[in-house]
Amino acid sequence: TGLWLAMDGSGSISSPDFTLQVNGYVNALNTFFANNPTAYDQVAIGGSIFGANIATFFNIQTITNATVLGNLTTAISALNP
Repeated sequence: TGLWLAMDGSGSISSPDFTLQVNGYVNALNTFFANNPTAYDQVAIGGSIFGANIATFFNIQTITNATVLGNLTTAISALNP
């Protein structure tokens, strides 16, 4: 299964809503893999943020273990609108 996350970093999203978006993705990903450990090696995820331009913040890759998942959630947490 492949999944591409699109984060809204445009001027139309407020700072609190951006934080909500970031926390929502991080919490959803952590909860999903915690509740579905067999999903490792079965899901590929990548992501980009859009605003005036679009930029990839995480190239698509298979989430093979907690380290790769941590790399993804760290990349999401480091985003700024």
